[in-house]
This record gives sequence, structure tokens and C-alpha cells, in this order.
Amino acid sequence: TFFHGQQYIIAYTLTKNYPFNIAVRTNYEKSLQGWESKRYDFFVITTLIVIVCVVLVMFLLFLYHGKYQEEIKRHQLQLKNQKKFQILFENNHFLASIINKDGTIVEINQKALSMLNRSHKEIIHSLFWNLFCFSPQDQLWLKEMILTYKKDQTVQKELAVVDGHGNNIIIDFMVMPIDNEEIKELVLLASDITQRKKYEYQIKEAYTVFQNTHDGIVITDKDARIINANKAFEKCSGYTRKEVIHQNPNILKSGAHDEAFYQAFWEKLKRDGFWEGELINKKKNGELWSEWLTINTVWDEQGEVQNYIGVFHDTTAQKNHEKELREKEDMLMQQAKMASMGEMIENIAHQWRQPLSVISTISTGIQLKHEYGIFDEQEVLNDLKSINSSAQYLSHTIDDFRNFFKSEKERKVFSV
Repeated sequence: TFFHGQQYIIAYTLTKNYPFNIAVRTNYEKSLQGWESKRYDFFVITTLIVIVCVVLVMFLLFLYHGKYQEEIKRHQLQLKNQKKFQILFENNHFLASIINKDGTIVEINQKALSMLNRSHKEIIHSLFWNLFCFSPQDQLWLKEMILTYKKDQTVQKELAVVDGHGNNIIIDFMVMPIDNEEIKELVLLASDITQRKKYEYQIKEAYTVFQNTHDGIVITDKDARIINANKAFEKCSGYTRKEVIHQNPNILKSGAHDEAFYQAFWEKLKRDGFWEGELINKKKNGELWSEWLTINTVWDEQGEVQNYIGVFHDTTAQKNHEKELREKEDMLMQQAKMASMGEMIENIAHQWRQPLSVISTISTGIQLKHEYGIFDEQEVLNDLKSINSSAQYLSHTIDDFRNFFKSEKERKVFSV
């Protein structure tokens, strides 16, 4: 039905009380427009929902793929680390063993088996602290340490053990867990440090000798700067070690030696790598002292100078003692000369009596002959000859006396 230009659909029915009419206006264009609008909105919303779902699914797939790849990489890394650990476990220079938390050995490497001189079957499943190589005291310590081991605990200790051949060795013993999160197994590592301890002992011995020897020792670098000095040097020079570090030894220069001396000194040291001789040096307080110095050059593997080591002995006391001995010797010699001179004077007096008596007698005879006029010229000449001979004898005796007391004499070797 059309009403006022509009199309209606009318329905009529009769009820008990009154008639019931329904009129529906039909506007197809507006209905279609509303439907198209709602359909478009539905399409947009549906499309957005689908896109969000797709993005969410892709994101979830990406996360899953990333976790899967990460799991694969972690698994590969774990296998790689296990392989590396196995290679390291079997081929390293450490004595290695794996034990569970109750101390039972579950694995041990060949290095440790060689040290123990035992087979794998003899050692596996044994309690680690019961191994024969440990002393009773160390066995008790190992048992307590393993059974009470805690997370993040660091254990490192030097142990004296006996190997399978009966040799006493020293090991550096370390303990670490395989998994820090849960302690199920422990890795026990040890390295043989016997030779290192011997070297350390030798170095300690050498240092003890270096510090306590009576000879002064100075060590310099290649440029002759002092890098170490011992106690004897400090005592002798008056300088402390701290005062001379990085100083040149020429701080001890006394001025007793000229430049030519030091030039020859360095020429020989560089040419031969060695110098030895006597030096006069000056102490910190200005006092001079004598020393017998030996210097050796130390070269590195390339033949380059690395260090100079000087060892000296203080000869001041020896020099003073020698001087005193010379003075005493001179005094004894002088005393001996005085005694000899007294004896010689007595001998001279004895030897001079006869010649003097002859001279006195002859001269008196000549005087008497002259007074009595019995003077004979020939006899007088003979008497004068006798006097001259006696005088010559006396002169020779005086020369012998003078030669005896000469301070500078020529030494001659003679046989007795």
C-alpha cells in the first residue's frame, strides 16, 4: 500500500478486545545504505581482527623459533663444551678427577692414573680420600672438606703426596663444582709443582746468601742503574738500599782514580764481560774505604747486556793491618839494627885498637928519633907507610859501618 508516496506493508489481525494493525514502511534505498554501512564496519573490524591475529600468531611463531634456535645453540654449545671438557680432562697437564657429593670417584684422567701407577678399574668407584697417595692427616681433611663442600666455596691447598713409584711430590690441589646451581659432582684438579717448589727453595737460598754474605753485592741494569743491593753493601757504604735504587754506582766515587782508570775499566768490562781489581771508594759520611771488586756481565738469550753484578770485599781492615805489620816490621828492623850497631861498634873498637896502637907507636918513635937526632929518612918513610896502611884499614871499617845502615839496599839471593 502506498501512503503519501511511501510504500508500506500492513498487517491486520483481530484480537478479543480490539483489532491490531502493524504497518512497516519500506524504504529499500535507506535500508540498503544502512546495511552497506554496517557491512563495511563489520568488514573493517573483521579485517583488523584477522590482521591482529595474524601478527600475534607470527609474533608467537617468532618467539618460538627464537627460543627453539636458542635451545639448539645452547644444546650445541653444551655439546661443544662437553667435548672441550672431555679433551681438556684427558689431555691437559692437570691431574683431574670427578667425584659425586659423597666422595666416590666417577671419572679420572690418564694423567692422574699415570701418577698413581694404577689402572682405571682399580681407582673408579673408590672414595677419593682413601687413595693411598695421601697422608692420614690429609685424608681426614679431604673427607671433611668434600662432605661439607658448599656452593661458591673456593678450595686450594698444597699437599705432599706419594706417587705410585714411591716418589714424594708436591701438588697444588683445587676443588670446583661442575654445576654452580646444584652441587651434584665436583671436579678435583691438581698440578705437580715439585720442580717449582725446588726452584723457589733454590731462589730463597740464593736470596738468603745474597742478603747474609759478608761480601757486598750490587746488581745494576744494562744502563748501570742500581736495582738491588745487599745488607753488606749497606753496612760498608753507609747508604740504605732505598737510597741507592736507580742511582749510578758513581755516587761512591772517591776521586782517588783518574778518568783513564775508569775508561780502561769500562773497555775491559765491555770487551771481556768481566773486570777485577782494587778500588778506593767513598762512604756516605765521606770516609774512604778500599775494596777488591769483581764485576760480571749478564746477557739475555739474544746476547744483549741485561745486568751487571758487582761483588766486592772490603779490604780496608786488611790494608790497615798490613800497614801496622809493616810499621812493626820496620820498628823491629830498626831495633835489630841498633843491636847490631852496638855489636858492630864493639867490634870496630876491638878492630881499631891494633891499628891505632900501631899509629900511636910509630908516631911516638918518629918523634923520639927526631928529638935525639937519630932521624933516618928511609925508616921514616917506612913508618909513614905503616901509618897510612893502618889509616886505610880504619877507612874501610867506616865504609862497612855506613853500608850496614843504608835504608836502600840491593837485595841479593845467596846460599847459606
